[in-house]
Amino acid sequence: MNHLLSQGLLLLLLIPLASAAALKESRSSTKPPLLLISLDGFRYDYLTLFANETPNMNRLAQLEGAYAARIKPAYMTKTAANHWTMVTGQHQEVHGVVNNQMFDPVFNETVDMFNTDDERWWNASEPIWLTAEASGLRAGVYRWPGGHVAIGGRLPTYLTPRTEKRGDKVAQSPELSAGLDRVLDWLTNGQARLVVAYHDEPDFTAHGQGPGAVGPVLAEIDAAIGRFLRQLKERGMQQRVNVIITSDHGMLPVNHNNTIRVNGRKHPATSAVLQMGVALGLFAKPNRSMELYSAMLEDIGKSGKSKMANVVHRRELPDHLHYKRHRRIPDILIMPVKGYQIADNNDTVWKLGMHGGEPDWDEMQVPLLAIGPAFVKGARTDSTAEQTDIYGLACRLIGLPARPHNGSDNGPLSSLLHNDGNLAQAELPLLLPLLLTVWKLMLNISRSGRFHAACDEKFAAATRYGAALDGDGQPGQLQPLLRLNVQCVNSGHTGLAWAGAAEGVHPLICAGRCAPGLGNIAIAAAKSNTFAGVNRLTSLGAAADHEQGIVQFSHRWEHVLLLQRRQAVPTAGAQGCRRLFVGS
Repeated sequence: MNHLLSQGLLLLLLIPLASAAALKESRSSTKPPLLLISLDGFRYDYLTLFANETPNMNRLAQLEGAYAARIKPAYMTKTAANHWTMVTGQHQEVHGVVNNQMFDPVFNETVDMFNTDDERWWNASEPIWLTAEASGLRAGVYRWPGGHVAIGGRLPTYLTPRTEKRGDKVAQSPELSAGLDRVLDWLTNGQARLVVAYHDEPDFTAHGQGPGAVGPVLAEIDAAIGRFLRQLKERGMQQRVNVIITSDHGMLPVNHNNTIRVNGRKHPATSAVLQMGVALGLFAKPNRSMELYSAMLEDIGKSGKSKMANVVHRRELPDHLHYKRHRRIPDILIMPVKGYQIADNNDTVWKLGMHGGEPDWDEMQVPLLAIGPAFVKGARTDSTAEQTDIYGLACRLIGLPARPHNGSDNGPLSSLLHNDGNLAQAELPLLLPLLLTVWKLMLNISRSGRFHAACDEKFAAATRYGAALDGDGQPGQLQPLLRLNVQCVNSGHTGLAWAGAAEGVHPLICAGRCAPGLGNIAIAAAKSNTFAGVNRLTSLGAAADHEQGIVQFSHRWEHVLLLQRRQAVPTAGAQGCRRLFVGS
């Protein structure tokens, strides 16, 4: 028995390690391509308010795809800044793109982010397309803000001419259908593995006519999206490409009568003034920020609308905005209450729709729609996700190691995925031999008659449940998937479980009390979308001082081996596993 058990332990150690390299090598190359589409200024409730104009996107949200009802954008809620957050996963105070127009006190320059190729304004963080290219994946950028900038001399494989934006006029803005035709060519003939695509509507229309007037342009967008999805289906690519559709920020109706004006540009303590949507940002000359702060408080008081705006020094901005720790963030921000906007006395105000409001405002939030092999058909989350989470999701879908970012891998967006969202067909065959080999080993040991039946019933029982799949590939009722071969080995226990298609694994393994000199063996190859989906991965019973518990857990189809002294893992819950499982 000791010889067979040693063989089993050796296989448990060697097979995962041998196959881990193959899995890592094949991970990115076997992932379906990802297309991330951003529709500028697409508010979270447009699908409801304009349901008649958006039948294709509503069908995608409600029936054919997955849907996150609300994404909270990063602050400042402006186009360049939010798009850079989506492709870096970082707060604006980290990546340094903090507005559409920026002033840098070190450069002593003001720049329009849509009209610069100077990488100094963008290079604090690496966008996902450059990370993909560095990993050997071809990437394409279609009109995405910042995509035209060569950072460190690097550009994506496929690139369109940059969007030229001067004030509110966008030059060379092609129809979305034409843009998606080019994207489709990159994905098929060009074999791009990642494409990010930007369209400037409905933002452009809403600025000029108000968010209530975007129905016709939404109908055009919806028709283009529907046509693109049909093309994917006709080419047999619908289950070979993951598509995400979202937006940078929402849109708020504004009334010119609710404009609060200040004398910012002419104040002697001012070095620069930037319009920031409904807000206004002011940079002070050196050592004069408190002087400028007091002057702006006085101006707001003179307007008679002091209750309608807050004058805030940068260092006093709320921490939850993550908008204070970068030199390009204005020293003074004048932030209105909802329904008002701030302007300098010298500025012309003409827009009927505006953003730049706080991320918690409903009107600033956006939806996310998705379809493809990684997403659960009909899945929906009404929990508000963070815009920083999109980057991690994108990396996860194409098997790309994420750079440091501020998003969560366990947020609401993960609930839209099949298990871990890693469904590349080439990975399953790599895992199955491991499972079958170990399963046969356990059966052979079991049949050898070297097991004892005298075990404490409380610890002998081992149960795990997984989400079964029905015929359409949808999560079904929770039910036992495999009987565990749980027996006693000299009062020890050996358990094997595979939760094959588990959206969440509840009690995965509960192995038992072991005699001195013999550890618990628990093999769990479980697909689970997050560690949070595992309420109790392993609960190993009381053990002697020198025992070891061996747990092999496949998370995201990565083989992770934990060989840990028994006392260190008396009960490994979800967070405990996150700390202990190397490489998780």
